[in-house]
Amino acid sequence: MTAEDKLKLSVRIVIYTALILLLGFVLMGCGSMSAWQAQNPPQPQPKEQLYQVVQSTNWLATLSIIGIGASVFAFLNGSSKGIHALAACFVVLSLTLMIAEFAWWVAALTLLGAVSLLLYTFFVRKKAFKEVVTAAERLKQTLRGRGEGVLFKSIMDENQSKTTKKIIAEEREHIA
Repeated sequence: MTAEDKLKLSVRIVIYTALILLLGFVLMGCGSMSAWQAQNPPQPQPKEQLYQVVQSTNWLATLSIIGIGASVFAFLNGSSKGIHALAACFVVLSLTLMIAEFAWWVAALTLLGAVSLLLYTFFVRKKAFKEVVTAAERLKQTLRGRGEGVLFKSIMDENQSKTTKKIIAEEREHIA
């Protein structure tokens, strides 16, 4: 299994997990609690319940918002982990809002934003990898023209594993 296949599989797993969680939250409404409510004394009004739930998860939403800001700052300053932290904060924020049943459309948009960020990361990495392989091929051709192709090959052979060589060979086929 190539690195690209592993990355595709990881993205699929994240998307499927997010969809299953979303489906679970949609299907598990207040109706599943009706038998429990019949045995217990009357509950507060729905607005009061919502306020209590929002208050109990307020710290999580606050941390997520702070995390989103910090992740954007890290991403804009060149940290490769910034975008992953941003996606994680979006997922936590969306789940917090979904649990509270408060502004469900905001939660759905943040979840959509997290999935979009994951897809963006996948395509940017693929594009960057293709550009690196293309640049290395151009350098290799330039050095061959100067008679230094053997030097380039020996440097690459010393620094690449068999798996890397295989992935690059597959990418060369796609480029050519």
